[in-house]
Amino acid sequence: MSHWKSSCGKLPALLISGSVATVLCASGLDRGFLWSPIGKDAAVATANVRSMSAHSEMSSPTTVVAETMMAQQRGGSDRGGFGGGRGGYRAPPDRSSYPTWEKDPRFPDDVFTFARIRYSSASGYGFRGRAWDNDFPDCDWNFSVRLHQLTSMKVDPNGVVIDMIDPKLLDYPFAYMSNVGNMSLSAGEAEAMRRYLLNGGFIMADDFWAPGGWENVRREMEKVFPNRKPRELSRDHEIFHIVYHLKTKPQVPSIRAWQRGYTFEYWHGDPQGDEEPHFWGYFDDAGRLMALMCHNNDIGDGWEREGDNEEYFRDYSVRVSYPLGINIITYAMTH
Repeated sequence: MSHWKSSCGKLPALLISGSVATVLCASGLDRGFLWSPIGKDAAVATANVRSMSAHSEMSSPTTVVAETMMAQQRGGSDRGGFGGGRGGYRAPPDRSSYPTWEKDPRFPDDVFTFARIRYSSASGYGFRGRAWDNDFPDCDWNFSVRLHQLTSMKVDPNGVVIDMIDPKLLDYPFAYMSNVGNMSLSAGEAEAMRRYLLNGGFIMADDFWAPGGWENVRREMEKVFPNRKPRELSRDHEIFHIVYHLKTKPQVPSIRAWQRGYTFEYWHGDPQGDEEPHFWGYFDDAGRLMALMCHNNDIGDGWEREGDNEEYFRDYSVRVSYPLGINIITYAMTH
């Protein structure tokens, strides 16, 4: 398929580049993928291969996942190793420091593209209201690299940023939204989101915290689906086990929170006694999960910040953020 929507304007339930029946190439994982932080000039110092099922929150039902630790420190904007990982503001990244690859020129559109939605927030729209670009672009680029490395999907290395109201959103079966605790959808955006989701699209909403963040998301989603109520996913939901078996509901703090010894981002508001992760789903009439709201989580920071700190990389990027992300993509593409 050169595009992700059918002639009737609906997204297909399944599109796999190069294969009709398979999303993941298990053999790539069975060989024991050697994890190392993404960086064009990275120097791998040691390889530590071990079963994750005995030591982490994640285990694969059929594979051993390996970690590769980096000894070389990085400096400045070089992504060749681990930096101090202090969190906070960083200079815009240099695209040339990230891996890239050529798409098959015969089928340039037969690829999975990580689509990030640009939406209105309390501070304005687009580039004026910058809630939408949280963790961008490192988050998007790094995750695209890992999908390319660990799955049989054909992946666009660059991803795309697309406005919620852009009709071309229907070309992408998966879309990502970040910092949605600040979103404030216009009537047009709410209508566009409803059309996208009911036509087969899937949205992953990430990085919103505390009861206040969830209340804002719930309120904004009522503009999209006035008569649909969210349902919390239980720990045994397929999305937590479809590729990697996640032993508990995963929670990923930002690197800034983690460096302070927290697993909760308190600056977003008082947790009011509930610091646990919650995964809320919106379902269509046939029971298909259309939108996944990842509350009390910053999964994208595990993608964005994988090269900033060795321990954060090992404990959150490798063990939680990437396995969960691959699970979500796989689930979205096969349902």
